[in-house]
Amino acid sequence: MLKRILFEKLLEKHEPNEIQDAIVKIFLQESNLISSTWNELLLEAQKRARDEVVRTIRLDLGEVLHSLDLKTVEYFFEHLFGEKEKREGGIQYTPDYIIEYIVKSAVQHDGNVCDPSCGSGGFLIEAARRISRITGRPVIDVIESSIYGCDISPLAIQRAKLMLSLLAATEGCDRNKIRFNLICADSLVIDWKECFPEVFARGGFDAVIGNPPYVKIQDMGEKSKEIIPRKWSTVGGGSHNLYIPFIQLGAELINNNGILGYIVSSMYFKSIASEKLRQYLQSRRLVSKVIDFGDVQVFDERQTYTCLTFINKKQKDYLEYAYLENPKNLSNLKTARVYYDTLKPKKWRLLSQIDQRNIMKIESAGPKLGILMDISTGIATLKDALYFIDSTTREGDYYVKSYKGKKFYVEERLTREIIKVSDFKTQNELEENTRRIIFPYEVGEQPLVINEQELVEEFPKAYEYLRAIKDELRSRDKGKKSYAAWYAYGRTQGLNNIGEKILNPTFSDKPRFLLCKKKDALFCNGYGMTLRNTLQRRIDADSYEQYDRRLRVIWKILNSSVMDYYMRKTSYVIEGGFYCYQKQFTESFSLPELSEDEASELLRENDQTKTNQFLILKYGIEL
Repeated sequence: MLKRILFEKLLEKHEPNEIQDAIVKIFLQESNLISSTWNELLLEAQKRARDEVVRTIRLDLGEVLHSLDLKTVEYFFEHLFGEKEKREGGIQYTPDYIIEYIVKSAVQHDGNVCDPSCGSGGFLIEAARRISRITGRPVIDVIESSIYGCDISPLAIQRAKLMLSLLAATEGCDRNKIRFNLICADSLVIDWKECFPEVFARGGFDAVIGNPPYVKIQDMGEKSKEIIPRKWSTVGGGSHNLYIPFIQLGAELINNNGILGYIVSSMYFKSIASEKLRQYLQSRRLVSKVIDFGDVQVFDERQTYTCLTFINKKQKDYLEYAYLENPKNLSNLKTARVYYDTLKPKKWRLLSQIDQRNIMKIESAGPKLGILMDISTGIATLKDALYFIDSTTREGDYYVKSYKGKKFYVEERLTREIIKVSDFKTQNELEENTRRIIFPYEVGEQPLVINEQELVEEFPKAYEYLRAIKDELRSRDKGKKSYAAWYAYGRTQGLNNIGEKILNPTFSDKPRFLLCKKKDALFCNGYGMTLRNTLQRRIDADSYEQYDRRLRVIWKILNSSVMDYYMRKTSYVIEGGFYCYQKQFTESFSLPELSEDEASELLRENDQTKTNQFLILKYGIEL
């Protein structure tokens, strides 16, 4: 925290490059190396550093000045990148204890070590130190013969060279010109064998280490968006992230006895975008160990859920998995074996032994949710704001809709209640819903869009409004898709989701299942569940009570701590601690068989703690 405050203070007064050069000079001064250093990079930095800036920064550093070490210099260097550079380059400072653990695990003997997204060189410095300790060779010789790196940013490479030069100086083995094996290039595009033929003559690197960039496709340049999916088999269509091909790259860079060690997003276990990566890793049985940090944040300035992943090319039947709630407790790991034969590329379930037992029990307690229930997505207009209406604006048989400063009327008969699931956190909020939606469809077994002539004759007020928004509606799907009618919804899904149902948002920090007894209400931004083969319009009065009772029992079970635990162990988490509640993650949850007395007891119980305790015992799990 102190470093961050100091750094922000420095940036308020000085340009990044001014801070870089001044920090180099101050570090050399405090290390008593200012007069003995003759490395050309360090000398050039000292010459560029203006005395006024150096004096000001020395004063701002205060107490930190007397304990200024290479780790602090690296911290400042990493934070000198602008926000745009950080976003597009996926730059993030890696904590010391993570670097030390990865290097210790991956660099086990003398050999060639590479960080393909090296940034300011934090991993490379630790690797150079470790090889020097293992072999007794001077660290400057290690830098020239064994340390390799690449980064797309020229500033990153410049700072990595400065950091390695400072390391050599502090180790008493300064040299006018160091022969670095660092290149500025796009790691995912360059020809590595051409860049480093001496390494690949021996089959590749002995160790690949680092913190691959975490960059969403939306933040990539147009060239990268085009080239990366073609070049890397682990990258599928649609949404993807740079860390995915970087894992494949690292695996291809190591030799047959090499080790890869990354800190990387744990999304690759389960996200849809990572399925090809899982296929690649699983078919080759590459992963040897995973240390999962769950929803604990390792990085200070970015909400990214991470794990340590180690890869080698040796034949293996299983990988070791550990779940660690305190990332700083890496020396006290308890691992479980996860056998490759049990993994499925659709999503990996990497669990401790106790979690494996619990999940097996939860999924085998009774009928699975996906078999018992129809689980479906809601409607998708692709222009919700244009279709939504507030029912509190009602005037007679019409609702009022404003558009571009003009007041329109919409016939009540052309609207349906719509529940935007993501808006509601409690059952009471759902009951107070006032949102409706323009519904230009004939209700039936398969809703059909109303003919335009009929729309004009039966709903002239609504048609007048729809004509006003016609151009915006036609812009959906970039104007490239044709619809049954220009005023139809963007997608045909969810138009016939009638009957009582259980609703849930796509992402939530805890189970948020809502019981919707409004039979004709539509929904969006979430999922809806109805009991299979029991469409409510076909349920007679005698069976309705039984249907309703069963639905309420399921609703209570889904909102329990058992479901919360299940989702945290089998789904994936996104920024803010929200877990994915898509169908693929809920459908395997099973419902225990309950006697009539047990079901009645569950429905009567209003104390959530007691409900949870009852269900934990019923499932026979250890929480």
